[in-house]
Amino acid sequence: MKNSGKTKIPNGVMKSIEKSLKPEQNFSREWPINKRNKRGQIVTFIQSFILNLLTQALTLTLFLCKKEFTMKKILLIIFVFILIFSFSFADVSQELMKKVENGDRRAQFEVGVKYYQAEDYKKALKWFKKSANQGHQVAPYNLGFMYSRGIGIKKDLSKALKWYKKSSDAGNFKGQYQLALMYDFGRGTPKNYKKAYKYYKLSAKEGYRPAQHNLGIMYINGKGVPKNLKKAYENFKKAAKNGYPASQCSLGMMYHFGNGVEKNYEEAFKWYSMAALKGNDKAQFNLATLHFYGKGTEVDKSRAKYWINKIIKNKNASKKFKEKAKKFWKDHELEKY
Repeated sequence: MKNSGKTKIPNGVMKSIEKSLKPEQNFSREWPINKRNKRGQIVTFIQSFILNLLTQALTLTLFLCKKEFTMKKILLIIFVFILIFSFSFADVSQELMKKVENGDRRAQFEVGVKYYQAEDYKKALKWFKKSANQGHQVAPYNLGFMYSRGIGIKKDLSKALKWYKKSSDAGNFKGQYQLALMYDFGRGTPKNYKKAYKYYKLSAKEGYRPAQHNLGIMYINGKGVPKNLKKAYENFKKAAKNGYPASQCSLGMMYHFGNGVEKNYEEAFKWYSMAALKGNDKAQFNLATLHFYGKGTEVDKSRAKYWINKIIKNKNASKKFKEKAKKFWKDHELEKY
């Protein structure tokens, strides 16, 4: 039988949890490489592997039979092997370069990606710019990424903002999201919550989970838009249903404290559990408190200990939650369970 909830969670723990709702600052977390390019990477890897394998086999054969081969024959055989396996590279390059010379923006973008992968960032920038100036949708996003991180060029947030804006105007939902983040956190521009809201909303409409999450945060905190817990819940629910851990945790918190929905510890427990299993430290901490006090589940202090210990040992857990976990462990003497 589930605990009826008579055990009270201390106010300090509750307030600490409630204050932790805030937008995610995952600036430029994803690098958009198209499917065609991924296939190209795989083909290139296979070709390189085969060429390397054959070269080693040839070297070993020549070593074992070195008396029967002259130096000229050895060099000729090596040259033939290299020539055979370079045809496919040459064909792709020639075909691509022909398109580039004809001003094909997609080809320019592909060349930029190839240079980026080869870590020739200056040339990558050059070709991304050419492609972006011809209206390619993703190239401006990549330029924004490189300027925001200082890859191949001096870090320049104002230029990152410019390119993310261009990407957003072209309808790229990741560009819209990154632009919203810059306005939200004041990177390369003064903070502007109304603009942040506008671009989060555009990106969220395309089903982008991080944008849906941060839009929910704006509704719950009333920044850039009037406070609306119902809309916050709706946005968290969309992202949570698609497996976004931060939204699953936020949804758990709304049920936990009855913010915009009727308080429901069982629902809080369900959503915290989903996020905790994906490594969300906030959800792990909140789930531990539910186990410890028997809210939405039976009292299980050993399970509370498990989740608190998980945070303490997790290298990727935030400093804030590591400290909270250590304090909870000490205050509640979890070593006993």
